Amino acid sequence: MIRNTRWTHWPLALLVALFSLSVGWGSALAAPKDSPNKALEQGYLRVQKSLKLQDQHLTRLGTFADRVAADIAKVKAKGKDTTVVEQALDTFRQQLASARADWQTASGALSSHAGFDAQGKVTDAVAARATLKTARDAMVQVHKTMDGAAKALRTALKVFRKANRDSRTPDVPAVPPAPAQP
Repeated sequence: MIRNTRWTHWPLALLVALFSLSVGWGSALAAPKDSPNKALEQGYLRVQKSLKLQDQHLTRLGTFADRVAADIAKVKAKGKDTTVVEQALDTFRQQLASARADWQTASGALSSHAGFDAQGKVTDAVAARATLKTARDAMVQVHKTMDGAAKALRTALKVFRKANRDSRTPDVPAVPPAPAQP
C-alpha cells in the first residue's frame, strides 16, 4: 500500500513542476523586449547627472581657491614668504579655467542633444552615440585636469606648512585630557 501511494503522488508532483515551469517561460516570452536604444537613453541621463555633479565640484574647487588665497594673504601679512604657494594657486586657477572650458564643451554637447529629442529619447542612434562620446571625453578631460592641479596645490601647501611650522607647535596632535575620575 505504501508503494502505491508513492507512485500516485509522483505524477502529481511532475504535473505541478511542469506547470510552474510553463508559467515562468510564458511570462518571460510574453514580456516586451527593451528598446535597442534604451542603453543610449540611460547613458544620456547618467551623463547629465554626472555633468551636474561635476559643475558642483568645480564650483567648490573655486571656493577652495578663494579660501586658500585669503589664507595666503593672512600668512603674507605676518611676513612669511608665500611665493611658492602663490605660484601653485595661480597654476591651480589656470587649470580650473581650462577645466571649466572643457566642462562647457560637455555641457554644450548635451544641450544640443543631437540624436536625442527634448525628453531624452533617441531619434538618431549614430548622432546620439557621438553626443555621448563628446560629452564623456570632455568630462574625462575635466577630471584629469583638476586631479593633477589639486594634487599639485595640496603638495605645495603641505611643503609650505612643513617649512613654516611654528617651533611651538608639536609634530604630534595634542591628546585631549582624560576625564576626571569621580
